[in-house]
Amino acid sequence: MLGKTLLAAALAFAATDVAGAQRVDAIPRSGVAIGMRGGSKRLAASIPRNNNAGAARLGGAVGGLLVGTVVGGYAGYQILPHCGGCEDPGLEQMVYGAFIGQAAGAAIGAALPRLGSSCSRQQRLQRSAIGAAAGGLLGFLLGGGLDLSENSLILVPVGSVAGALGALGRCWK
Repeated sequence: MLGKTLLAAALAFAATDVAGAQRVDAIPRSGVAIGMRGGSKRLAASIPRNNNAGAARLGGAVGGLLVGTVVGGYAGYQILPHCGGCEDPGLEQMVYGAFIGQAAGAAIGAALPRLGSSCSRQQRLQRSAIGAAAGGLLGFLLGGGLDLSENSLILVPVGSVAGALGALGRCWK
């Protein structure tokens, strides 16, 4: 599970070319205006609208999913009641919390960057939250529901990210 999640994060990192875009001189010169901002000594680079918006939203959704997994898993372990005398007390509660955190994190990560979208932040958050919840629920049900099979450990995150991105609709830009 952890290996597949790390592989997905590495692929998303590679697809967005985050490492190559950290330096201003690494940004291609075509269509990029570079200059001083407001008389300050900081260098401002404005990239044209919608430049790699899909990759940026995918990277944001996967990053939010990873953060949501940790936060949701911890919250689920702390909040939900544990079984008395079972083999792994708290594991099931942690997984349920992680599922909810994955959907929330994917929605926030996909919706927060503006990226020249015609929709407001609130509209983007609402759309991606509904989509991530629907995608995560569909993945949970297709993965076996309350049985917590290994299928749901893959289908819930994939459904959450796909739902968060797909629900943006006209806000995708």
